[in-house]
Amino acid sequence: MFTFNGIGTTLYGKKDLDAEGWYTATKFFCVVFVPVIPLACYRVKRLASTGLLGFGSTQYEMYPIDADIKQARNIYLAAYIPLAIVFVLVNFSKR
Repeated sequence: MFTFNGIGTTLYGKKDLDAEGWYTATKFFCVVFVPVIPLACYRVKRLASTGLLGFGSTQYEMYPIDADIKQARNIYLAAYIPLAIVFVLVNFSKR
């Protein structure tokens, strides 16, 4: 996964976390860090992070699984409902 200035691919979601640290995540193509198109679904385990204060890279162990439509829907809702609220508030505050 790679993003540059918020455009690229990244994992969103953390579902079905087990005791070993494995969870389900969906890989999205994103624009300005907003998920646009779901590309694949993975079972993921975070291995290590490098860098300071979240800057750097994170290593994952992951393998593809069948698409999780409910997770993709929930990610869309979590991303677009706040954007819609901000849009409405900004437009009504101009009146």
